[in-house]
Amino acid sequence: MERKILIIAPFISLPDEKGNSRFTYLAQLFSNCSYNVVLLTSQFSHITKRQRDIEKYDLMNLSYELHFLKSSSYSRNISIRRIISHIKLSYLVNKYLEKYGLEFSAIYCALPIPEVAAVAAKFAKNNAIPFILDIQDIWPEAFKMVIPNMYLLNIIFFKMIRCNKIAFQYANAIIGVSETYAKLAKYGVTDNRPMLSVFLGTDINDFNQQVIKYENKIVKDSNEIWLGYAGTFGKSYDIKTMILGTEKVIKDGYNIRIILLGDGPDKEKILDLLKKKSIKYVYPGYVEYGLMGAYLKKCNILVNCINRHSVSTVINKIADYLAAGIPILNGSPSEELNKLVSDYYIGKNYIPENIDSFYTTLLDMISNVDQIDIMKSNSFKVANSRFDRATSYQSIIHIVDSLVK
Repeated sequence: MERKILIIAPFISLPDEKGNSRFTYLAQLFSNCSYNVVLLTSQFSHITKRQRDIEKYDLMNLSYELHFLKSSSYSRNISIRRIISHIKLSYLVNKYLEKYGLEFSAIYCALPIPEVAAVAAKFAKNNAIPFILDIQDIWPEAFKMVIPNMYLLNIIFFKMIRCNKIAFQYANAIIGVSETYAKLAKYGVTDNRPMLSVFLGTDINDFNQQVIKYENKIVKDSNEIWLGYAGTFGKSYDIKTMILGTEKVIKDGYNIRIILLGDGPDKEKILDLLKKKSIKYVYPGYVEYGLMGAYLKKCNILVNCINRHSVSTVINKIADYLAAGIPILNGSPSEELNKLVSDYYIGKNYIPENIDSFYTTLLDMISNVDQIDIMKSNSFKVANSRFDRATSYQSIIHIVDSLVK
């Protein structure tokens, strides 16, 4: 009997785009495991804020089908236009399922978008199709930085919360990118449905192969300490503390250069602050995955600097940092991530948004070469044991296999 799976994932980077998407990797993996795979996504790219030219994907020799839905565009991450775009996409997903949904043996859906997940969950429930929910982020909790009053947040996003509950209730299995997210999906449900955390991770072998192409092109002064950051420049990330804390260490006589990789709405503010403080930096922009990895491997320490109100946990960059084998200076409110860093001794934690804490922790790390070497070794071990998609994603395949008859 043919096994056909529908993967619904609105926010992804496609094979020809910069990024390292969980869902294109899963589409390939399911295809390798004898599933017929359809990956359903938005024609609008959340990363570039542009509509994709979808005709070119017909020419790609992919092992799975790519189907696009034309949701409306938006220019800002937090805006009315984005909310409208998500509602329209949920409507389009519903129409798609009405037309093609019964062809599938299973529906695998990313969360967010809550409205999309609720539509898919209802369809799956009504048609006895296994529904697997993969939680990437928790909305509306993620918006606490904009609306810190949780009571007000719950009123404004009441519909979103209701959609989440529908998706959680109807899911036959729940997967989270962290244990924290997987547990949040319980919402009082006490049955024994499969529920596990599978870190976003990366394919370690692919990471290494891509890095090889670029690592000899990056020249580093042996007298410099490189402090690296890769990711978004936005409200969730506290790059300002990294810059101000680094300034204090430089005043102690250390020769530090900051390496910034990525893009985002706060990019100009960050670059202006670096210039104002006369801190040496390199900013190549939002670059190819292999080039990003090559820069990471040249760094001495990599920084994960999260806003103290953020609900993010084990995010994308952690896998890339570990794959590079570089110690992490981690400022995160996530207990799960803090415990991971300390238990495996892959870096050190500092208090988020606390300049003095960043300063003393960075100073401690760079003044002790022996502990840096131990952290490097541990990073490689953890990358291979817990963050390598080639092995960790097999548990996702096993869950779906158990549900598809």
